[in-house]
Amino acid sequence: MDYCERTETKIGVIFQIANQYMAARILLEDAKEQIKFEMANIRPAQFEAFKMELKKRLQKAGSQERLEKLSELFHGFFTPAYARLEPGHPLKNYYEENRVARTCLVKADELEFREAAAEAWAEIYEQLSRYEVHLNRQIKNFYPIMASAGMKLQTGRAGELSELLAHEIHINQERLKKGNLFDFILAQRSFLQVFMNYLDLEERVLFPHAAASLKNEELLKLKRLDDAEGYAYMETSAEYIPKKEERFHPDPDVLLPALLESRDMGIVLYTLQGEVVYSQGIHITEGDLYLPENVKQNLINKSAKKQKYWYNINDRAFLITYSLVTDQQRNYQGILKTKEEVREIEVINGNCIEKGLQKPADRYGGFHSENK
Repeated sequence: MDYCERTETKIGVIFQIANQYMAARILLEDAKEQIKFEMANIRPAQFEAFKMELKKRLQKAGSQERLEKLSELFHGFFTPAYARLEPGHPLKNYYEENRVARTCLVKADELEFREAAAEAWAEIYEQLSRYEVHLNRQIKNFYPIMASAGMKLQTGRAGELSELLAHEIHINQERLKKGNLFDFILAQRSFLQVFMNYLDLEERVLFPHAAASLKNEELLKLKRLDDAEGYAYMETSAEYIPKKEERFHPDPDVLLPALLESRDMGIVLYTLQGEVVYSQGIHITEGDLYLPENVKQNLINKSAKKQKYWYNINDRAFLITYSLVTDQQRNYQGILKTKEEVREIEVINGNCIEKGLQKPADRYGGFHSENK
């Protein structure tokens, strides 16, 4: 079986499994397990062919249902769109180095079946030796940051593979210099698989986690460290100007109920004439909608900026606060009432309110009042 036939056969097996799943002949879990087995020892050229075929099938899915089924089946084998990151982004630089390395591995895969001379292999390994900059820089800069981000085991494994690859590159170059092609080819086959495992670990595990977890300041620090170490297949890297991090902007319709819930509070909004225009909160009852005339007049006449009352009912203490609502020009717009259950000792100008007060006040009049 020649180079092309071997690649076609491998891809045929993978997508035969996919066809069986799409036709409902096997379950998703079984299909995933079989594909995982086939992908475990996939060679560089086969992997590139797999990506091209998968892209075609996704484009020709024909329906949203088929697209979703294919995506679910091959989830975990997609390469994130690192090329869409900002110029100079550390992950974009890493992926570009890996992309060039993969082209070298595909050429090496092809040379093995052409029974190429040592000179052709030496040229490939000259290119691969430049990748050691990537390996050493990752150990020094990237992996420590990712270990701190919860990826200690994964970065430990990546570090081991990095050291093994750097060692094997040198050893294989020595084998080529000595002209021992038989030993070189045997070592080359296992070397390719180790390299594929390393690239897979970086691109499908470490890089996505970094994209999701590292903040702008961490990326900027990483970029400065990387610039000092240099890059494998490019002279310099573009300046990295990160996008502004998206901030959480809560919808007021969501925020207000959350606030009332967290404070165990209810609110009532009145016009200046005492008409209810809004009310919300679990503690607001029909009786709470009443606005005492004296409270309204005291606030409007400026004899009090705020009025507070408390009362006790059914062994539960509540704090009531009335205040004026004004616009930016300080014009009166209405009156706000808040009602909050007092579960612990509260202090208002030295007066303690405690759950289980022995002398509850009248709910609609004669409240304890603190004018401010």
